Amino acid sequence: MENLEAIREVSILKMTERMENTKVKKVGEGKWRLNPCPVCGGEDHFTVFEDTNTYHSFSDCCKGGSVIDFVMETESITYKDAVKKLKDYMKSSDESILINPNNKIIKKNNLEEKTVIYNEIVKELHKNVKNTDYFIKRGLTENTIQKYQLGFNKDGL
Repeated sequence: MENLEAIREVSILKMTERMENTKVKKVGEGKWRLNPCPVCGGEDHFTVFEDTNTYHSFSDCCKGGSVIDFVMETESITYKDAVKKLKDYMKSSDESILINPNNKIIKKNNLEEKTVIYNEIVKELHKNVKNTDYFIKRGLTENTIQKYQLGFNKDGL
């Protein structure tokens, strides 16, 4: 399954902008109001908080929460189905749909590119790892040490 952290970074705001018959209106710094409410159809109470990527209903028609909770509540589906739907949404979307902690939109391709670069750096650093004796003494095999890139270099990087 996709990394849940990556799935949780799908922007609720970007998802709501694609909903039919729903107007998104800025009501404050990083606060957006949806009308009508995607859960109960009411007006002026369903709010998305862009900086935390969460939502809340001030009429208590829903519990609020993360993007996974949003999909579960607006589509009346299970947690597992919501995660699957978001995973599919991430794969099929060509536009920027992810947020980072600083609330800046990240291009999906850029994130994948950075992951590849990170993995290459880890592999290169792992070539210099000298002290795997500790792991072998703990019962791990060389295959496991290589597979999970375990080790440390007491002399530093």
